[in-house]
Amino acid sequence: MFERLSKRAKMLELQYRMHVGICEFPSKQFYDEKLQTAETVKSRDPSPVSFWPALVRRQRNLPIVFCHVEGQEESSAITTSESNEESKRNMKEVRKAVQVAKYIVNRYRPQVRMSDLVILSPYREQRSKITELLTGAYADIQVTTITKSQGSEWDYVIISLVRSLKRDDIDPEPSLSWLRDHLGFVTDEHQMNVGLTRARRGLCIIGNKHLLGMDPMWKSLLQHYEDNHCLVDETWPWQ
Repeated sequence: MFERLSKRAKMLELQYRMHVGICEFPSKQFYDEKLQTAETVKSRDPSPVSFWPALVRRQRNLPIVFCHVEGQEESSAITTSESNEESKRNMKEVRKAVQVAKYIVNRYRPQVRMSDLVILSPYREQRSKITELLTGAYADIQVTTITKSQGSEWDYVIISLVRSLKRDDIDPEPSLSWLRDHLGFVTDEHQMNVGLTRARRGLCIIGNKHLLGMDPMWKSLLQHYEDNHCLVDETWPWQ
């Protein structure tokens, strides 16, 4: 039995999904830098998608990007068979997520199919609004919540984090309760680990860097992305 457990522990240290550049931050943040990338992943054919900021700015093959969007967070009630719940949306992020998804599909087809791509969000209301804008020709682009994405993988993942606040309203020394109130699910490291590790070939995160930077985990991610020239504003993707 102990031999089986030992083998399983070793297997968990070697991942066969993510490009090494996508794996780097989750390995450091969630796995004590022990999560390594298999050689079969490193030797994959290059991705056709070439709009990554690190590639454009530094000729470095790092298929990650954090796109800073200062949108407006809104709340609405969602009624289920079991309860009434509050969910959230951010229409500026909805439009940016849809823009990026369409850009990838239109610029890089036929190498990239709509089924190769997913848009994730922690909030069901955000998922619903994104789905509404992807009807018709783009209906095959998948949209789901981060929770429901667990166990799945896609070549390209776009994450819309939704939570936003005016800069003047952000507490420079937030308490844990303030972070829970203003970031909610987004401070759940387990859920964020799931979202950040679904992509095989490319990861795009959309959110408000000023608010997210108040949380220690997101502060680390933003620093990692900035250090690697992967932090951009909403004018991206660059034409």
